[in-house]
Amino acid sequence: MRQYDAIVAGAGVAGATAALLLARRGLSVLVADRKPERESYKQLCTHFVQPHARPVMEKLGLSAALEGIGGVPTKAAFWTSAGWIDPPGDYAVEAGESDGALTALNMERRLVDPFMVDRMRATPGIELALGTAISPPERGDDGLWRATLDDFGRSGGDGLRHVAAPALIAADGRRSPIAKALDNRAELTGENQRACFFAYFEGVPEPAGNRSLFYLGDRSMAFLYPLGGTRALLSAYVPKEEGEAWRGDDQVARLVALFESFPDCPDLSAARPVTRMRGYRDYPNLVRRPVHRGAAFVGDAALSLDPMSGVGCSFAMTTADMAADALAEVLVPGETPAPDAVDTALEAYTARFDAFFPPHAKGIMADSVIAKTPETVRDVYARIVADPDLQRRFIALTGRLVSPSAFQRAYLMAGIKAKKAATAAPAAAAADA
Repeated sequence: MRQYDAIVAGAGVAGATAALLLARRGLSVLVADRKPERESYKQLCTHFVQPHARPVMEKLGLSAALEGIGGVPTKAAFWTSAGWIDPPGDYAVEAGESDGALTALNMERRLVDPFMVDRMRATPGIELALGTAISPPERGDDGLWRATLDDFGRSGGDGLRHVAAPALIAADGRRSPIAKALDNRAELTGENQRACFFAYFEGVPEPAGNRSLFYLGDRSMAFLYPLGGTRALLSAYVPKEEGEAWRGDDQVARLVALFESFPDCPDLSAARPVTRMRGYRDYPNLVRRPVHRGAAFVGDAALSLDPMSGVGCSFAMTTADMAADALAEVLVPGETPAPDAVDTALEAYTARFDAFFPPHAKGIMADSVIAKTPETVRDVYARIVADPDLQRRFIALTGRLVSPSAFQRAYLMAGIKAKKAATAAPAAAAADA
């Protein structure tokens, strides 16, 4: 049996981030994933990485590298029935913050996933086992997690080997086999009343400033993610009951028609799909405990939310960063820490997770229920559009740079100020008269 400092199940964005962060601290990390090759990648992903994950990318030195392989720095701009929410500059919470300091990043998974695999292979301390299944791990009284790897005979013989580590990180996706084996059930669940359909296109005019354009209708939405030149990802979010109508051969025409139903839509007359249409008709929200029975859960294994929110990749990186930071405080290369030391570190991860993610998750889950009346939504957007400060804060909220409660306070204060101004205006006019 070979012992490592940590075992990571899953070699996607979350697993790779956790492994790279731990290896940078001199720790030995085994990463196992069923995907058979570096070119395998997650396809149900619109890959808009929110700006709150940029510090993690900087910590790993990945920002420039990801832009070098085709990542596009971007910022969200929202069309609403009350007008555009698109404050000048890049992401900023307060007026006067330097522009250009923080952006989101559009990055195609077909490019990013192989890049992350190569980065893991080139990093000392990481052993990558692709095409390999991991048995349900068990934690002994000595604090070591033990598991059996099965590479299905690729290495010769029966393909089985036994491994152990004091730390286990489950980054094995929404359907996490480790969560199932350890009975880590979703604590927050909620219906997602939207279906999603998307495809990659060429011939799409590049938006000014590489803005990612989000058209928010009363019930349906159309999103455009620029990917450099005239390449873009076009996606539709429609009420779930309409999803069945998107099964036919006219999916592309439906998608283009939805975009063209909005004002200020880019000219899509030359747009042509270069991939098949992908998507889902039913994608419930779920949030699991970040730590369960001594194992850390990150990425989609911890929380998997309505893809319309665009938080999948950024939440994957951030959860992995939190878990790796906590574990690195107690893991010593080649040594087995006391079980209670690992548990204390995981309590720190839980505290950070609970302080950040549940408020955002609850807001995203509430938004995935199409229950608000159009009039209510329009009133909300009208107040935001009319207030430059609220516009900045709304964009910051969608980038997960401020909490929902902080935005709500700002929104309520703006309403109070607007009401006072409206009351004061007639009095001032009367005094002038």
